[in-house]
Amino acid sequence: MIKVAIIGFGYSGKRFYEILKVRQKKQNDIKIVGICDNNPNALTGLNDIFTCTKVEKLFMISKDIDIIIIAVNEKYRFEIFKEVLKYKNKFKIIISEKLLTENVEQAEKVLEMYQNFGVFVHYQCQELCKKQSIQNLLLLFCLFPFYIIQLYLY
Repeated sequence: MIKVAIIGFGYSGKRFYEILKVRQKKQNDIKIVGICDNNPNALTGLNDIFTCTKVEKLFMISKDIDIIIIAVNEKYRFEIFKEVLKYKNKFKIIISEKLLTENVEQAEKVLEMYQNFGVFVHYQCQELCKKQSIQNLLLLFCLFPFYIIQLYLY
């Protein structure tokens, strides 16, 4: 069973959640072990899943989390990457919503911090069609050994 936790439960976090719920229902090989968002109102109605507003509480729920999904706004993502690193012994892979960080300097720091981890960057098809996203994607390919992925609902 693959244990997944989501940090950020706005538009992107909810999209990941829906994709994972479909996978959970169809294949029963994934378990969403927790969702964290600093806005408690965003977590309303998630009665069957552990929820919290602080990242450190998310890592108290399980010894091992296989995948951490970071789905917060780019403005906050670098700080979340730094926070999550404190718990590096409790997870294996990170999936980050596009863009990885706000700027190249932060992305370089993330690369340095996470050099021994699998870091995947998720892009949606419509995002890849935007000029800015293509530039960021090329930058990632040229400078950093991150993996680019796309998750589908079906």
